[in-house]
Amino acid sequence: MSISRLLKRFFGREESRALFLGLDASGRTSFLYKIVLGEVVTTIPTIGFNVETFSHNGLSITAWDVGGCDKIRPLWRHYFQNTDLVVFFVDSNDRDRLNEVEWSLGLLLTEDELRDIPILVLATKQDLPNVMGTDDITKALSLDKLLKGRDWTILPSSSLEVHSLTAALDWLVAAIRKSRAQSKPKKVVDVKGLAKEKSLLEQWLEVEDEPDDEFLEKLTNYTLDSWDHRTHLRLGWLYLKRHGRREGMKLIFTGIQNFIANSPRARKTTFHETMTYFWTHMIHYAMEATKNPSGDFKGFLLMNPQLSDGGLFLEYYNKETMLNNQEARKQVVLPDKKQLPSLISRVDKTVVTKLPDIETLQIAKDSDETFLVKFEERTLDRWNHECYIRVIYCYLAKKGRKKGVDCVFDAMKAFQKEGFHFTLTYFWIQLVWHAMASAGVATNTENEKAEMFPFSELLRKSCQLANDKLPLQYYSEKLLYQSGRAEKEMVLPDKKPLPSVVPSAKSK
Repeated sequence: MSISRLLKRFFGREESRALFLGLDASGRTSFLYKIVLGEVVTTIPTIGFNVETFSHNGLSITAWDVGGCDKIRPLWRHYFQNTDLVVFFVDSNDRDRLNEVEWSLGLLLTEDELRDIPILVLATKQDLPNVMGTDDITKALSLDKLLKGRDWTILPSSSLEVHSLTAALDWLVAAIRKSRAQSKPKKVVDVKGLAKEKSLLEQWLEVEDEPDDEFLEKLTNYTLDSWDHRTHLRLGWLYLKRHGRREGMKLIFTGIQNFIANSPRARKTTFHETMTYFWTHMIHYAMEATKNPSGDFKGFLLMNPQLSDGGLFLEYYNKETMLNNQEARKQVVLPDKKQLPSLISRVDKTVVTKLPDIETLQIAKDSDETFLVKFEERTLDRWNHECYIRVIYCYLAKKGRKKGVDCVFDAMKAFQKEGFHFTLTYFWIQLVWHAMASAGVATNTENEKAEMFPFSELLRKSCQLANDKLPLQYYSEKLLYQSGRAEKEMVLPDKKPLPSVVPSAKSK
């Protein structure tokens, strides 16, 4: 049974289906929600899939937006059955990955289940400067050769132009109707030997779960019938759903530790701080990244099949670091292969009406000097906005404005890698420096042995620094996150100017 049939069994879906595919960051999810919501939204990378139904020109279509990162692409084939049309998204601004795009599209076209179906290639982000046009993309990807014999076209797409959306939907609907009128009976595909994740997912979905409250009661009295990966996922999902990340994280750690210590079923298990943190984060990320139409645990599993892979941590950690490093068992160690996915809310969640209470921030007991050493050695036990601005503060306080700025940029580029954002980094440098100047904080450039003004005190004097949505008071969401320029170079605010810095007499 394919994932598409499983989802139809659970939620019930219209037979007219379009499959949205493409590399990560190619614009699939933004396009989908432009159709559904009628506005541009900020999305986070899709690690499972999004499903939405919409109507155009009298045809109801269920669109399946499947994650496009390299580790998710092998799961694409589980969504092919009963597909009427594929929309393949190409980032017109990403010249570096054209070979990868061509290879991924070429693989799709070899699939029996997609034989002869129409293909709409969307050249996205056409509102950006110096992008490739549709003719350039057609030539670069050899589309005339790849798609020969099919009903296909390539169209430009811009989040700013309604007519490009309408043109794409017009062609999509017309192609589906034409294909159905000419369709032949579809070949029955033998599903034996499908990926391990799929067969395991089917087994998990067939499990009859006790009610959530009964499950948690069994956890607390150490009588759970099973103690496996599925149980850990359910435990994490349930606590995060009910209590949010902050309280949920505490309950997850405490619940697992107590169960291991008191249940005969978990006698051979050792509590692992880093592994527990990793899976908690990935569960939370999946909850934010995908919708769950049923609202229950099975619906969550179905929408996020990649979580059934118990080895998912190897995408982020070397095996030696996670499994053989004793420190990783005792405290949270940051990934050494790539950063964990960032939890970024959609646009409709970015309005902040109340600043966080300073007393609720998780300011570590470590001194600022020790904190900076741990950051540079990659041994911090967490990474969040508080840590981000604390790193900036430490470099500015220790090195002064001129040298400190260079240190911040070098450190963040090395740490954040693909996630580095030039304008946001400069913005927070400016805001932290302004807070330091307003509070009269002196830098240590004249006396390297001088004790630093505590970061916690700076936050108490300038609590607005704790607001990670503060950039949106100065920049429009479009300029900061959708223009493409702001990530690579400094862009001035379009709402209001950055606060001017009143230099401290003691700072340099």
